Amino acid sequence: MAEENTATSVNQVLQKKLDNYHSELNDFVSPQEITVIITLNEYRSLISDKATSSERISTADRARYEANERSNNFKNENEMLRAELAEVKEKLGTEKTANMNMQQQLVAMEAENESLKAEVKDLKSKLTKTKK
Repeated sequence: MAEENTATSVNQVLQKKLDNYHSELNDFVSPQEITVIITLNEYRSLISDKATSSERISTADRARYEANERSNNFKNENEMLRAELAEVKEKLGTEKTANMNMQQQLVAMEAENESLKAEVKDLKSKLTKTKK
C-alpha cells in the first residue's frame, strides 16, 4: 500500500513537471517534492522585483521597436534619396552633354563666322580694286 502511495506521488510530481505550462496541479505539494519556505515579505519582494523587471523589459522592448522603426524609416528615406540623386545625376549628365554639344556647335559657328568674315573682307578688297 505504501508503495502505491509513493508511486502515485511520483506520478503526480512527474505529471506536474510534464504539464508545467498548462498544468493545474500547481496548487498542492506532493509528498516527495522538494519545497522552499519563504516569508510573506520575501514573497512580496520577489513579486515586486518581478513586476519591476517586467516593466523594464517592456520599456526596453518598446525602445527597441521604436529604434527599429526609425532605422527602417531612415533606410527607406536613404533609398529614396539615392534614387533621386541618381535621377538628378542622369539629368545633369544629359544637360552637360547637351551643353557640351552646344559649346562645340558655338565654336564651330564662330570658326565659320571668322571664315566668312575673312571671305567678306577678301571680296571687299577685290571689289575696291576692281573699282579703281
